[in-house]
Amino acid sequence: MWYNISMNDFNFEAWEEWRKENGLYLVRDGKRPLSLWQRAQRKVRQKELLLKRKKRRLLLQERQQSKKHGKQWDEWRKAVFERDNFTCQKYKVKGELCSTGKKFGDLHAHHILNFAKYTDLRFNVSNGVTLSKQAHIEFHRKYGTRGNTREQLVEFLSTPLS
Repeated sequence: MWYNISMNDFNFEAWEEWRKENGLYLVRDGKRPLSLWQRAQRKVRQKELLLKRKKRRLLLQERQQSKKHGKQWDEWRKAVFERDNFTCQKYKVKGELCSTGKKFGDLHAHHILNFAKYTDLRFNVSNGVTLSKQAHIEFHRKYGTRGNTREQLVEFLSTPLS
């Protein structure tokens, strides 16, 4: 037998005692309690989500640290932009160097091989390519953000403009 009970004014201790005596279950907000399998699956999904968030947070912290230590990140970006003449390699849109020397219009320096996986190539200029913001978004929509390869980039750059 199931009872629908409002959670506003509810005495849980009294309920537990009464439930044990009568062998009944509580329905919260019109929903039946989750089975053991459903609770286990929920825990697994929550753990997976926490691990993903932790990995992203660590990667972000690592990027921030790399920015702080010797400004390698800014130097790498600037070197990639200079090599490509501040021009998006997909749409041939030209960016510009701002007076601060840090912002380059809507240009992004894209790692050809993944930043997280290839730690030895992070600041290697040959592992970077200049893309406009739009092209960068399109690339990651098409190929995702993990495990990108040079072949994917070549295919992306060679596809005709839409």
